[in-house]
Amino acid sequence: MRRAHRPPTAAILAFPETTASAVYGMYDLFMSAGRDWGAIIEGRPGPALIEPIVVSRHAGAFEAQNSVQIVPQATLDACSPDIVCVPELTIVPGEVLDGRFDEELAWLAGRYAAGATLATACSGALLLAEAGLLDGYEATTHWAYCDVLQQRHPRVKVRAQRALVVSGDAQRLVMAGGGTSWLDLALYLIARFADIDAAMAVARL
Repeated sequence: MRRAHRPPTAAILAFPETTASAVYGMYDLFMSAGRDWGAIIEGRPGPALIEPIVVSRHAGAFEAQNSVQIVPQATLDACSPDIVCVPELTIVPGEVLDGRFDEELAWLAGRYAAGATLATACSGALLLAEAGLLDGYEATTHWAYCDVLQQRHPRVKVRAQRALVVSGDAQRLVMAGGGTSWLDLALYLIARFADIDAAMAVARL
């Protein structure tokens, strides 16, 4: 899945209904993979192993749910990543989503069809379900959203007790369920798309 001529690209999907910590936290971890261990231990940066990019349907800066400004680096139609990361969705469980994320849902479905791996942290799994990508597959999400996910999408096999679920075609749907699960999610993706030693180095740093 990883292309030899360049590091895989990881697009972090940003929208106002999330927090900047999840978006930029994943960005920082991906940026550090391969680079920071060499910089700190050996005195020179190592090679980039994953190239993160913050993407959004919004072309300009906007405020996240915690009032921190997010500045996307690309719009959805300008990005064809190898990995897509969906951060937490800061909405009340059961809140109506109809028509609210249509552009994001279409883009997620398109990226999955094109072969990308889709990874979600916390309640971000709701967007995969809304896009119809979880039907028939195991899934997990934040505990407060498990019942809502199961009721709204009865064909999804919700595993409420699982912290990490990997499912879908060629195991290209990855879901982490905890509130700060973006940390573990990013480390898992670094191990999978770079190597486990790089992920361990990031965790140690």
